[in-house]
Amino acid sequence: MCRVALYASAEDPGYLRYISRCFRLSSLNDFVLDRYRRGHRAHTHGWGYAYVYSSFNELGLSLYKTSLPITADGINMPLIPRHFDWIFMILHSRLTTEKSIDVLNSHPYYFHQPGKISIWLAHNGSLDKEKLAKDLNMESLTKNYSDSYFLTQWLGRNISSMDIEDFRSIIKDIVNKIAELGILKSALNFVAIVLDELEKKVLGLAINYIAEDYMNLFDYYTLYKADIGRKSVAIVSSTVALYLNKLYGFKAEPLSNRTIVIMYPHRESIEVEIH
Repeated sequence: MCRVALYASAEDPGYLRYISRCFRLSSLNDFVLDRYRRGHRAHTHGWGYAYVYSSFNELGLSLYKTSLPITADGINMPLIPRHFDWIFMILHSRLTTEKSIDVLNSHPYYFHQPGKISIWLAHNGSLDKEKLAKDLNMESLTKNYSDSYFLTQWLGRNISSMDIEDFRSIIKDIVNKIAELGILKSALNFVAIVLDELEKKVLGLAINYIAEDYMNLFDYYTLYKADIGRKSVAIVSSTVALYLNKLYGFKAEPLSNRTIVIMYPHRESIEVEIH
């Protein structure tokens, strides 16, 4: 059980301090999780972040992750550029009952296919990794990697186009295929950054998909959309959204089940599509 966030902005980087603080607090004191899993408040099994940004029409990126708890790492917030035209960032803190707790299974995960795409992904929920691994012909790795690793590989192999019209249809088909393959266990709640390596096009992606058998945990699993500033938006786990509202007054609304969110930079702003 994890906390995730996707932040996209085309304005003052100062807003990122709000996201960072609320994300850290939700990882340390997850009062929503405690309602359902008494005694479980801290996500202490590793954390990380990734971002891609544009500055003076050039792209930059960073990936950081560790198996240390976010509270013990000594890094209070991601190191970001002082100037950017726009930025997409994802964050993740992990709480798991599975092994291994190591840097390889800390999020975000990374997928790279030369000449095609790069993906950075952070996931909350559980999937049938054996079925995913079988579909990928990677069964020999199931003891070494988590379900989210295989999800990242599977997603990368199934995205065939970054054209926005094609991308919408592809992601919708991927969600349907997840259901058809019977891969979903508790939730397919993930945030991602997708980069077209040839066109240098960047998209933000979030999916909020909770299994019917886990709808009693909807308040924990569901992702929220929060508008921050004039040109900033965040898709965040429930506890992060509640901290954003309590501490800074940002309003956040829960996403409906099986919602897809696509973001992209557009004329010095962030365009947000909800499907």
